[in-house]
Amino acid sequence: MAGLGFQTSSEVAAGALLGYLFDWWRGQGTMGLVVGGILGIVVGMTSLLRGAMRMNREFDAAGRSGDKNDA
Repeated sequence: MAGLGFQTSSEVAAGALLGYLFDWWRGQGTMGLVVGGILGIVVGMTSLLRGAMRMNREFDAAGRSGDKNDA
């Protein structure tokens, strides 16, 4: 579970960093940083939700198999 949090935060940071580097390369204001940060948040939240759904399915499957062994 901690791995999902680290992955999400690193994706947000990577998006913001890429936006910052784009701004630095183009000599613009902060529009690339803003767009990169927003894209990083979208990617991070998407992967967080996918990972949480996958973990939920794994926990449900483990719970069902545990119920069969108890019977």
